[in-house]
This record gives sequence, structure tokens and C-alpha cells, in this order.
Amino acid sequence: MHGSHGDPAQQEDIETSSLQTRINEQSQLIKILKTNSDNASKRTLTLGNLIETQKLEKQLLEDRLHEEESKVAMLEKRFQQLASNHEEMIHIKDEYKSSMQKWLFISSKNCCRLQTLVQFFSCIFYSFK
Repeated sequence: MHGSHGDPAQQEDIETSSLQTRINEQSQLIKILKTNSDNASKRTLTLGNLIETQKLEKQLLEDRLHEEESKVAMLEKRFQQLASNHEEMIHIKDEYKSSMQKWLFISSKNCCRLQTLVQFFSCIFYSFK
């Protein structure tokens, strides 16, 4: 008179087999979760390193930008000085040109006076001969 459950040893083997199958399934799930966790940790570490590298590159670029801005400011200052010097040179040239014109005018007047004097003295000189 066996019950509908069968032999207790056989029943125990079925339960043990079922539990072993569940343990194996749980073990596989744990391995998958650990692999996923390891992969996520690697990605996080890689992204962290990438962020640090990007921060360093950003700082280098900001430093270069500051250097270039300083160079531009210096060049602009030098250009303004050159422009100022150029304007001063034009002013000096104009003054020189004006002075030369005055000198030539005075010189031509003096030349005329000198010619008049030479003629005058020539006349006097020849009149004494």
C-alpha cells in the first residue's frame, strides 16, 4: 500500500535533485550578475579615467588660451605703439617738409638779395675802373 507520493527515499531524491537544480540556476544567475557588476565597474573606472584625462586636457587648453590671449594683448599693445610712432613720423615729416619749404623760400629770397648785391657791387666796382 503505497501512497500517491511514492517511496520516501525516491521522494527525497526528487527534492534533492530539484534543490540542486535550483542551486545551479542561482549559481549561474550569481555568476552573470558578478560578470555584469565587474563589467560595470570596469566601465566606471574607464569613464572615471577618461573624465580625469578630459579635465587635464581642458586645463591645458585653458592655460594655452590664457597664453594666447596674453600674446594677443601684447601684440595689440605693440601695434598701437607702432601706429602711434607712425603718426608721429608723419607729423615730423610734415614739419620737416614745411621747414624745408620755408628754408627754400628764404634761401631763394636770399639768393635774389645776393644777386642784387653782386650786381650792385659789380656796378660799383666797374664804375671805379
